[in-house]
Amino acid sequence: MLSKKRHATRALLCLLLVFPVLADTLQGRVARVIDGDTVVLLDASNQQRRIRLAGIDAPERKQPFGQKSKQYLAAQIAGQEVSVDWHKLDRYHRIVGKIIHDGKDVDLAMVRAGVGLVVPPLCPRAESSRPAAV
Repeated sequence: MLSKKRHATRALLCLLLVFPVLADTLQGRVARVIDGDTVVLLDASNQQRRIRLAGIDAPERKQPFGQKSKQYLAAQIAGQEVSVDWHKLDRYHRIVGKIIHDGKDVDLAMVRAGVGLVVPPLCPRAESSRPAAV
């Protein structure tokens, strides 16, 4: 059984592998936390953007621990200014990216807190170079 520190290190490495060198950055305020791995960001032009945390998976709202995961994420970033390093859209047209708040990787914090799981980047999803408005 791997220690928590080793799991966290492995998670960090997996999250780093998710992002290619050519990523884009989006900044804004978290307007709403949908669940433990999806938020709505209000960007500088007042457009709402759905953001999917890259490299992790969290339980859906109605699944066991879904509310706990959502509450943890909300406590970290709801109403806060964040930046999102992203490089693609998923099949639901959400921006897939790493959320940074106060210099900290929120995606990794979810894994370390035990409310998110690392998902290795095994199969690419539908990709695009432009974020869509919600």
